[in-house]
Amino acid sequence: MSIGTCVTVQQLLDDAVTYDEPFTAHMIYYMNLLKKINLNSPAELLQQVQLSKEEQSDFHNMLKSDLLQMRPIKIFAVQVDNKNFAFYFAREVAEAKALHTQLFKILPTVVYPAYEKMIDRGLYFSEIKKYKSFRELLQETIEFPKYICTLESSA
Repeated sequence: MSIGTCVTVQQLLDDAVTYDEPFTAHMIYYMNLLKKINLNSPAELLQQVQLSKEEQSDFHNMLKSDLLQMRPIKIFAVQVDNKNFAFYFAREVAEAKALHTQLFKILPTVVYPAYEKMIDRGLYFSEIKKYKSFRELLQETIEFPKYICTLESSA
């Protein structure tokens, strides 16, 4: 899909934040920081900007560190047995690991990032007869870290 000429970089940035697109938001922020774009410019200008290898490396470090704090709370998965994974909302791996150890009495050796894969997955709650996504559950959660559920692997 091409970006229309009537859309500005600022509008695209707003959409990236609204629709949880950290790559796009961080890229716009970084290009603006480098003065390679202006927030009032047409968004299609983004497709023409080139980054050097050093700038690409700096950008990926910025994205990895989540400089814009778009996803301060992440979703982590810990394998419980051959079939099941426990899921947690936490700020960092150490929080998920500690909560898993507290709940399951086993220190996990591997904690998997699961945000991209799980955020829009729905879970059925029989007590309210309704599906809720991890995204909805995250919005409702006040204290972190938080155990979400244990699910059977689909693999």
